[in-house]
Amino acid sequence: MQRGGRRPMQFYVETADPDALRDAMHWRVVEGVVTTPEMLARAGREVPELIDLLLAQVPGPVFVEVTAQDTQSMVEEAKALDRIDERLVVRVPCNAAGIPAIAILAEARVHVDASLCFSVTQALVAAKAGARFLSVSVGATDAAGADGLTLVGNVLTVLDQFELKASVIATSVVHPLSLGEMARMGVDAASFDPSLLPQLVEHPLTEAARERRLGAWRRGQN
Repeated sequence: MQRGGRRPMQFYVETADPDALRDAMHWRVVEGVVTTPEMLARAGREVPELIDLLLAQVPGPVFVEVTAQDTQSMVEEAKALDRIDERLVVRVPCNAAGIPAIAILAEARVHVDASLCFSVTQALVAAKAGARFLSVSVGATDAAGADGLTLVGNVLTVLDQFELKASVIATSVVHPLSLGEMARMGVDAASFDPSLLPQLVEHPLTEAARERRLGAWRRGQN
């Protein structure tokens, strides 16, 4: 599948820890940060303060999920979050309460990420409702015994077939090879734990070739 003519895949790290984010930003390849309510709770700070700290460190979006359960409360919470900063993207779950909230927020021009998409139909409904982003849970899909890569590919196919404009974020990516394959597919962004960053550039052939070259260089110095 070719979805050309767009910017390269974005890298988002999944953390609400400002120190972990700071370390990840040293790589100079991370554009944004994805959080969950659980991450924010573990961080041990007031949420507004924490969001400000995260926004200050990344050039791109910071994703924050609503905790409300019903549609109207989701809308109210999302609008309050949206007022914090133009780079904040509100995450709303792909469920019966969330889809109407996504539609209302899209009409109000609030940037929404439809989170916890585990099926093509969820992604399709969320995109039709106006979600700007679709978070397809790759790692959790794999952990449940299904195929996260296949799910992502099918979502991309449906979006292209109907020319829906939502951007796809492959979330909870845990394998470097999976990330490379999703880049080939044309996924818009991938999010992962910061600990995955070093693994993205590890390869036994690289290390072996490097050791041979350095060995030859050392012998030439004698």
